[in-house]
Amino acid sequence: MQLEGLTPDQKRALLKELLAKQERTFALSEGQHAVWVAHELRGVRDGFHMLSRTDYDAPRDPLVLAAALDFLCERHPALRTVVAVQDGVPVQEVRDPLPVPFTTEDGTALTLEAAHERLMAELHRPFDWARGPFLRACLMLLPGGRQTLLLSTHHVAMDLWATTRLAQELEEAYQAIQRGETPALPPPAGTFKEFVRREQAFLKSDEAERQWEYWRDQLMGELPVLQLPTDRPRPPHQSGHSASVPLSVSPELAERLVTVAQGLGTTPFTLLLGAFQVLLHRYSGQAAIIVGAPTHGREYAGAAEVAGSFINMLPIKAEFGSDPTFTEFLARLHDTVLDARAHSELPFARLVSRLQVTRDAARSPVFQATFSLEVSRGQLKASHPDLAALRGVPGDGFTFYQDVGASDLAMTLVKSPTGIAGGLAYATDLFDEETIRRMGRHFQALLEGIVQGPERRISELELLAPEERHLLLQGWNDTMAPCPECTLHALFE
Repeated sequence: MQLEGLTPDQKRALLKELLAKQERTFALSEGQHAVWVAHELRGVRDGFHMLSRTDYDAPRDPLVLAAALDFLCERHPALRTVVAVQDGVPVQEVRDPLPVPFTTEDGTALTLEAAHERLMAELHRPFDWARGPFLRACLMLLPGGRQTLLLSTHHVAMDLWATTRLAQELEEAYQAIQRGETPALPPPAGTFKEFVRREQAFLKSDEAERQWEYWRDQLMGELPVLQLPTDRPRPPHQSGHSASVPLSVSPELAERLVTVAQGLGTTPFTLLLGAFQVLLHRYSGQAAIIVGAPTHGREYAGAAEVAGSFINMLPIKAEFGSDPTFTEFLARLHDTVLDARAHSELPFARLVSRLQVTRDAARSPVFQATFSLEVSRGQLKASHPDLAALRGVPGDGFTFYQDVGASDLAMTLVKSPTGIAGGLAYATDLFDEETIRRMGRHFQALLEGIVQGPERRISELELLAPEERHLLLQGWNDTMAPCPECTLHALFE
């Protein structure tokens, strides 16, 4: 455009437009940049997707739902953000509001297995990073007249916290629009751009250096690489292809686990994380196991209301060399978790860079398995009153699915009044479904063994359920056959 031919008013309008675009374009966060690198440079195309499923008892009007989704897209810049490359550097750009991609689908003829396959296909459907948006919706009609809404998002734009809040805001907006009203949701108190600026300022601070020194000491030396037995050889490059199997713990066992955790002076999160690390140790035989645990990264005022990807991963290392009792192991892990959370602001991507980890296209750096324990609706009311209405519990009409990203395994649990439920996601390049289902059963048996005797050594904790132990020791070894009453040489006549 030639400035010489513009009038003063046109020049002012152009300047205003350029300044507005500059305000809407800013750097990726450290976490977003790591996801971009995995997607663009390491070829993990199908990883980092998220899908929420909201089941409705009463029918929803598709036109009203579409209007509510468009309202949320205008309300949250993260939902209309795209990733572009400027001078070789990826940046995020907030676009003007556009209609959210929204479809309806008749699934009344689908079997349960076919419905699950359709859900997984929606989870893995790729996004156009340059055109956006990182949100799409599908309203499915199910047998019996029920409806379910599938909302697909991506970790480069959203995290679990934001996704669950989005489901709650969608319901509020839907009810208001259905009444003919404008949704009265107050504007978010902050922006994701503010978070990126805070992160950049933190990385230049003395506190960032102090936290780096802590993690350097924790992870010094050669890092253990998780060596689980797999069903197939590991491919040279990660694909991000994944699936998930359900996990559940009964209310009775969940209550006993809470009691054991309290008696040992720790939290259910630390106990369940420890049990998962014990499971990986027993499967691999390795003396040290590192598991990634997420933090929501929303410590500053107003961040709870902002849509975006704030999540940060903490590498939690566990040592098993001396075959400690579970009680001894858990006491050490408790201190490790507390220390890690006290040093949780350093972005994991920056930690990986400063550790100078040798990158392997077949594995994620530092850890290859992740664990998270999410809060239930009741727990959320106590700890975050501003999110008291959030629906995020399987069985409460809202269920969440996500890829393993660049990991081999990802265990996600939610504690609720009906027990503990969740899933174990796995890389399908490596594992078969039955292998992971068996691992889930072993995790359940391990939890039973922990509540029965936390003072036992790690090597003594039972992994096999009684029926599986009977099959291994007796069923498959039962080679007895009837012997005819005759002489030996008669058998050959």
